[in-house]
Amino acid sequence: MLSFCITQKKGIIEAIRDNLDPHRRRSRRVEFAEARCVKAPGLDAKTDKINLESYRLNPLSGVLEYAKLLIAGVMYVPVIPAVKCSLIDEDMTWRKWLWKMSHETFINPHRSENETFRILERMGWWTTQARDNADWFMHCLLC
Repeated sequence: MLSFCITQKKGIIEAIRDNLDPHRRRSRRVEFAEARCVKAPGLDAKTDKINLESYRLNPLSGVLEYAKLLIAGVMYVPVIPAVKCSLIDEDMTWRKWLWKMSHETFINPHRSENETFRILERMGWWTTQARDNADWFMHCLLC
């Protein structure tokens, strides 16, 4: 199981590239040996190790993806950032926009919380996905 300490300057993408390149891997070992490793943003100091086997860079586009274990097998879905969505004028993040696309659809509007989550986990992934889904579902006026 591969797990690396992720620094604030170098995120998951850099750690994956370090793991793939032997020269970069050697330089990272020096950083770890000299205890220059700090916690990643948003993670506690005790849980600053991330399993890099769950992540990959898409071979065609270079997008960071997360491995979701589904009944049929492993499916890689993109990691969704918590930044403003550029497709609409509203002040909404990409995560909230994906949730709206999976919950408030035209054909089957306002699905249940479980159905919405099952669709959402096939569209993308982030660490607080289940909690965000439950919160947004509770704040849906029609549900």
